[in-house]
Order: sequence, then structure tokens, then C-alpha cells
Amino acid sequence: MSERGVAFIERWIAENVSSETSIEGGAQAGFEQLAKDALRAARSSGVPEMEILEEFPDLPSRMAEALLGSADNELRRQLDNED
Repeated sequence: MSERGVAFIERWIAENVSSETSIEGGAQAGFEQLAKDALRAARSSGVPEMEILEEFPDLPSRMAEALLGSADNELRRQLDNED
């Protein structure tokens, strides 16, 4: 288990994925692009791609979960502010 890989991806998601994140070319292509961007950032930070993929073999799905979770949180926030 690569705690460094998990920490990197979770931090990258927190810094780069929000309800404002736009995905182009369809949802799956957008999730795949987010995954590629995260892997590129990991490599440039010295975290090997294998450490990431060991923990997240389907990284695009993790990106989809993050984006959908962010959108859900934003919707809840807006609904709470209406009260």
C-alpha cells in the first residue's frame, strides 16, 4: 500500500477538482483527462505512477467520484443557504 500515492491523489483532488471543474468531450473523456493530469503532476512531484495506480487501478472512476461528490456538496450548500 502506498500511503504517499493515496495522499498525493487526495490532495490533488482537493486542489484541482470542484463543482466548478468543467469536463470537455464527454464525461468519460473528462474523467480520463483529470486522471492523466493527476498522474502528470505526481510524476513531476516525484511520486511514481505505479504508486498511484496500485491504490487507484481505475483512476478515472476516482475522479468521477470526486467530481460528483463535489457537485453534491455544492448543491447541499446552496440548499442550506436558501433556508
